[in-house]
Amino acid sequence: MERQKRKADIEKGLQFIQSTLPLKQEEYELVQNLFAEGNDLFREKDYKQALVQYMEGLNVADYAASDQVALPRELLCKLHVNRAACYFTMGLYEKALEDSEKALGLDGESIRALFRKARALNELGRHKEAYECSSRCSLALPHDENVTQLG
Repeated sequence: MERQKRKADIEKGLQFIQSTLPLKQEEYELVQNLFAEGNDLFREKDYKQALVQYMEGLNVADYAASDQVALPRELLCKLHVNRAACYFTMGLYEKALEDSEKALGLDGESIRALFRKARALNELGRHKEAYECSSRCSLALPHDENVTQLG
């Protein structure tokens, strides 16, 4: 039931954003809903639709920024990290790397972004750079099995 309501809120929000009314809280809630829907779709392994939700969230954030409305950097970082995960899972490693770097530009300490970057670099054959990223991840999360498998 919660998911149906969220989908209805997304539709309503996308219609609202096309109106000329001032936006603030509505944009934030819309991006949050798109992010949550993307997460649900990712868990269901529907990576293409998850990607669409994350992209739409980033598009709304760009629209908000053009209206001088800044959404939290943490949320924008998460959108990029999760979109990078979609790209990676779909075999689009260059795009995964780009989004990981955008996320790190928003939060240079994001271990999830660094982890995604290391994995993308590794798949692109850029092993030295991947090792440097995975080493930084290992310092932050020395007992994380996913991180130790990178190095």
